[in-house]
Amino acid sequence: MSFSVLVSLATVTIHPLVLVASQLLLAVSFILALIRLFKGPDVTDRVVALDLIAGILLAFTLFHAINQDEMNFMNISLDIAVIVFLGTVAIARYLELRAVTKELALKEATSCERKSR
Repeated sequence: MSFSVLVSLATVTIHPLVLVASQLLLAVSFILALIRLFKGPDVTDRVVALDLIAGILLAFTLFHAINQDEMNFMNISLDIAVIVFLGTVAIARYLELRAVTKELALKEATSCERKSR
């Protein structure tokens, strides 16, 4: 059973003022996430900001899908959300392995330094 069979947008009605207010709040949060993405200060902050930006763009896409009554956008948004999630998990795994590698290298360097004394 596909997602489009489970959800029908024909019964959803959203007041235009709510739609505009939601999009305005999403735009403000998008700008703040961009600032966090460029400002940093750490790689993990940038990864979280990038994930947040992807979520905000997905929300914009879903608002457009509801406004235009197009189920194709809903399916595409679901696919993009899965890809973004997998990318975030892959980056987190890479950062974790990088930290472990640095820690092991530091331990090895200090043990070699102690042996040379």
